Amino acid sequence: MAHHGDYSCCCGCMHVRTGAMVIGILGIIGSIFGVISGIVSGMWTNIVAYVIGIIISGLIIFADRTERQWGYLPYLVLNGIWIILNILGIIAFIILGIVVPKGLEDYFKIDKDKDWDTVKEAIRIWCFVVAGVSIILVIIMIWLWSVVFRAYKYMRDVIACGSGYGCHA
Repeated sequence: MAHHGDYSCCCGCMHVRTGAMVIGILGIIGSIFGVISGIVSGMWTNIVAYVIGIIISGLIIFADRTERQWGYLPYLVLNGIWIILNILGIIAFIILGIVVPKGLEDYFKIDKDKDWDTVKEAIRIWCFVVAGVSIILVIIMIWLWSVVFRAYKYMRDVIACGSGYGCHA
């Protein structure tokens, strides 16, 4: 059961434990760069977020190395919340792109003498581009989340139960 299709990722090229390990390592590397960037720019809230990212990514590696399924849960919960928030943001940008409220001219300090239709079209394009790029990023985030979730299921079903048969099936 360990080599079952449910426990492979990257088109069957690697096991989900390996995939989760890669996600954990890349998460740590990305978060280290984020901490350095936060220190250079003085953005302390970003530093805190990236330190949390290092801890969560480290827990993925811990879960894989020690075969403890609970180590995946912080990643699954926080990234699940992050995915939902991003989907809500995408919906907001799509609505903003469709509606384009006139009050945006004050918010963006747009000269009221300019042609509002031209400005409105530029804002509309910007909103749809941001929504489109965000959709691509959310798809990637969902895929990464699913790899870690399947690694969690593997730990729960196969490692914790021995065979996977008759245990959480």
